[in-house]
Amino acid sequence: MARVTGGEVALLEAVVARGFRYGMDSTGREAVIAALVEGIGGCGVLGLVGIGRGGAVVDPVALVEREITVVGCHAFGGELAEVNAMLPDLAGVLDDFVAETILPGAVPDAYARHIAGEVSGLKTIILCGGVA
Repeated sequence: MARVTGGEVALLEAVVARGFRYGMDSTGREAVIAALVEGIGGCGVLGLVGIGRGGAVVDPVALVEREITVVGCHAFGGELAEVNAMLPDLAGVLDDFVAETILPGAVPDAYARHIAGEVSGLKTIILCGGVA
């Protein structure tokens, strides 16, 4: 995403250590969300994208006391059919976000590459029952 948007890539620990005004999580991992809330400055904005499951990750008092705004976003409502129709026209642009296309057996190695920051794309497409 940083390559496409011109944004800065940084380790979570480095971001939290220096503080920041805006943050976004698309991992849904409780530890990442908690670290972002801890590190975000007062009156900051935290975007949570595609969180797969709920849970008590953040103390709402911490959000209120520091006046942090939380914004949520998903793509699995009624708009999904409309988005799917747009994909063929956007394929050239969206390809920049895809790190690789793999079969299920390659998931552990791909996950390790993502965690290590060794991929340039934001997403990995897993083909179930297909040929990569």
